[in-house]
Amino acid sequence: MGRRGGAGLSWRKPVVGYQNVNGAASQKAMIGATFQKIAGTGMTLGDVGVNDSFVELSDMLTLLDEYGGAAGVYVYMTATTAADFGLEAGWYDNDEISTWDGESPLATQNAVTLYDGEAMMAEVSSDNAALVFAGAVPDTAVELECAAGQKTFLSNCTPVDRTLGNITVNASFAELSDMLTILDEYGGAAGVYVYMTATTAADFGLEAGWYDNDEISTWDGESPLAPQVVALPAGKGFMLEVATDGAAIIVPAAL
Repeated sequence: MGRRGGAGLSWRKPVVGYQNVNGAASQKAMIGATFQKIAGTGMTLGDVGVNDSFVELSDMLTLLDEYGGAAGVYVYMTATTAADFGLEAGWYDNDEISTWDGESPLATQNAVTLYDGEAMMAEVSSDNAALVFAGAVPDTAVELECAAGQKTFLSNCTPVDRTLGNITVNASFAELSDMLTILDEYGGAAGVYVYMTATTAADFGLEAGWYDNDEISTWDGESPLAPQVVALPAGKGFMLEVATDGAAIIVPAAL
């Protein structure tokens, strides 16, 4: 099915701004847009900017497919370099750039669509390298849908630092079964979490929230157990795996 995710976002009178979200040198950083378009619907790759520390035609941005593999790998060409070749500034396919003769026509990939809340993988050579997002801040909660039987890469799609406990789920998200994974710097699992609703938590004298999947799977139903406190900085990405189309996480309003 390809890359999936994201229900539509709703807006009131927009509050606008911009934000740099840094990568990490020689690591795989999952990053999502922290603002949305002021007018129109949906973001594209062309809406993602870079700062001066992002190495042109070298640092990479990868969109991931439903299996966690690369759906597309892109590098950025600045306006200055693009003008030298009579091209447009923006994101170019890494494979096309690597074999380009410097003269043949070459088109940007700026029109590639990003689904709402999509997390992208940035691989940069400097800790100062950042993706730049600008636009409107959502002033209502954002519901981000997942796709059944796939890996959906979503993010804290607001300019506000959160914790995992700030993220809730809708009724289609399977309690203690559907999973949210925080990825480490190598793209592996740093932590895998399942959600316990307030109703179930109350039955066991616990708090609603996200619990470590390994701890839950071996829990005796009586021992003390606490939801996980995990930092989700602005733009932080993660992976969802759900059993039902329409299962969604809910990111609270930024205002």
